[in-house]
Amino acid sequence: MSDNIGRQENLEMQRLFDIGDDGKTVFDQHLLNSLCIQIGERPVSIISTAGKSRQGKTFWLNVLLNGLQRGKARFDDHETIGGPGCIQFKAGLTRHTRGIMVWPKVFHRKGKFGKEIAVILMDTQGTFDLHSEIGNAAVIFAISLLMSSVQIFNTKSQIDAQDLDALNTFITFCQRADGRVGQNFLIMVRDAIRAGPDNEYIEELKAQSQQAPKLRMLLTGVLDSFEKVECFMVPRPAEPVIRASGEVPVKDCGSDFLSVLCDCANHVLDNLVPKNVMGTILTGETLKEHVESLVNHVTHNHHHAIGSAYLATSQLYFQKARITAESFFNEQHEQLIRENSHHPIQPELYAEELKRISNEAVKIYLVSPFFGTAAEKRSRFNDFAKGLQDRCLEKTENNENRYRDIRLAEAVNGSYSVYEQGMRLGIEALVNPDDPALITERHNQANTEAMSYFEKAVSEFSKETQLVETKRTLLSNMIKVKFEGLTRENGARNLERKGKEIFEKLLEEHIGNLRECISTTTSDEQISVNLQRCAEKLQTRYETKRLELTLEVMNTLPTVSPQTISQILDNNRQAFTTPFKKCEDDFVSEVRGKLRMEQLMDKIGKMEQLRVNEKQRFGALQAETEAKFEQMRSALEEEQRRRATAESNRENNEAMLLLMNHMKESDVRQREQYDQERQADAIREERRHQEAQEKVDRVWQQRVSEENEQRREYQERLDQMEREQRERQLWNERQQQTQDQQRRVLENQPTHEDPEPNGARPISQVVYFGYRILHSLGF
Repeated sequence: MSDNIGRQENLEMQRLFDIGDDGKTVFDQHLLNSLCIQIGERPVSIISTAGKSRQGKTFWLNVLLNGLQRGKARFDDHETIGGPGCIQFKAGLTRHTRGIMVWPKVFHRKGKFGKEIAVILMDTQGTFDLHSEIGNAAVIFAISLLMSSVQIFNTKSQIDAQDLDALNTFITFCQRADGRVGQNFLIMVRDAIRAGPDNEYIEELKAQSQQAPKLRMLLTGVLDSFEKVECFMVPRPAEPVIRASGEVPVKDCGSDFLSVLCDCANHVLDNLVPKNVMGTILTGETLKEHVESLVNHVTHNHHHAIGSAYLATSQLYFQKARITAESFFNEQHEQLIRENSHHPIQPELYAEELKRISNEAVKIYLVSPFFGTAAEKRSRFNDFAKGLQDRCLEKTENNENRYRDIRLAEAVNGSYSVYEQGMRLGIEALVNPDDPALITERHNQANTEAMSYFEKAVSEFSKETQLVETKRTLLSNMIKVKFEGLTRENGARNLERKGKEIFEKLLEEHIGNLRECISTTTSDEQISVNLQRCAEKLQTRYETKRLELTLEVMNTLPTVSPQTISQILDNNRQAFTTPFKKCEDDFVSEVRGKLRMEQLMDKIGKMEQLRVNEKQRFGALQAETEAKFEQMRSALEEEQRRRATAESNRENNEAMLLLMNHMKESDVRQREQYDQERQADAIREERRHQEAQEKVDRVWQQRVSEENEQRREYQERLDQMEREQRERQLWNERQQQTQDQQRRVLENQPTHEDPEPNGARPISQVVYFGYRILHSLGF
């Protein structure tokens, strides 16, 4: 497991730097070399923890170590904190950490911005250690502070004035007059009532210090010395942690206490930033040079120069006074800049404000407490006043230069805006290609207005003749470039518009040519021929238009090359490919639709002629049938008259009457059946006529799809007529068979002569006469 790496390798914290009781510096060069080799070319982030002695810094470092080993700080109940392979800690009042201690193994992880960085874990001996002089403690804290990118200050319950004063004392050892000494500063308050990140605590400290100027100065000195200051509250641990020495089981630490410590460690590890020294991100090589430079300075100069706590305090107070006054000067100057939105200020007003701020900064410096001789105080004040005066002169000169440069730049930009505003009508005139002179006219007028605006804007810099002339030339060149650009843009737009108009006209002509060919196209073979003929006409017209446009553009816009004209026309030709293809497709569809309609109308005409012929044949058949029925009715009437005269011969003619009655009934049934068939034929014929008409309408609306349906119905009709014809033939055959049978029966009857004197014919003659009637009717 990654959290057991330290235990398996049996690593422990090693001392990198210390100051012995004899005042000599102790520095482990081999340890530094080992760390830098592990870092390599990666950016490095250094986490350092400081604070009063015996307040749990080493226990906290074990939590940080756990987070670096695991990736996230967390503990299981069966684990222990401390012990072999971890960071040893002890109970009691005797100090455990001395000097600057580091973990010998460098860790690698993702930084705040997602890039891989190397991480070093560092511990610093307690502040106000009774076993060390204040000068030595200040030097050790200063080196720890200057090495670290994250400085964690461990304190109990709350941060008090003693802590703030100590921090200011130590910070002063390494603070520049106008710079910060550190990057990230985390105040970790132990045994707190609240828990978790609590930046509001810092705001509360600021509010409380408003009533105490000295406390406010100490707090401001700390907060302004770092790029970022945060606060994290940690609750009181369980009693086993307070009494533990060397190691303690996780389950005995208190879940809330250990959970918040893990959250704090994860917060620190998730927001790591590389160490930055004067704009340089430190790597293994540059970290080595940086630490060696610090140690060398302390060894040969700084440490021996501070011979006592009094001397250190004296120098610190002079430094504090200077820093406080300069901080006030910087804040007031920054506020002045913000009030003017970071724009340069009118030189006279700026000089007055800067004089006021510098006078107030001098007053702040003079009211500060000092320790030292009067000569030293005068010398320090003169150095401060001269430095302040030099800064005022530098800022004044810088403001004047910026004010002049910005005003002249605004004059150029404002004049150019005036020109653009004046040219707006000219820009709008680009839609009128027949009046390009309008742009030139607007240019001359707008140029005059812009130059007039420029002269008024630079009137306060009349002494800067050469600079003003340079800006005037710049403005003229900008206007010239703008005018040339508008001219080119106008020509390009006109050329583009004319190219589009050419193809629009060609499209109209092509559509007209295709429409003229619709009426003359009588077959599918002629479609491709007419398309080819129209395409040749279109190509001829295109070449003519192209030549005319090229000659026109070369006369009006000599700067435009024929290649550019060709490219514009080709671009328009590609854009009009779809409309041209669509009109040709429409032509093909319309011609083929016309041809299909003509074929369909021809078929409909033939069907109509067939229907008329069938109707005529049916009428003739109906007339013939009615004539035969009329003859039969006449014969029957004649027979009835004869029967009336032969009433007395009823007994002799009974057989003939029965036969005639039977024949009459058969004739009536046949006539009714024939009438029914004729009505059915008429209904079917009418229905077929209606269906044919409906088919014609549907064919007209749905050209091709109804053609097959019409053919199918027509075929059904022919089949029906054939079936009816066959049925008639079958019926005629059956009738013929019936007549033959009747005739044979009659022929077998005996012949009788009418004995009556009234002249009635014999029965055989009557039967024969009935047979002739039936035969004439087709039975």
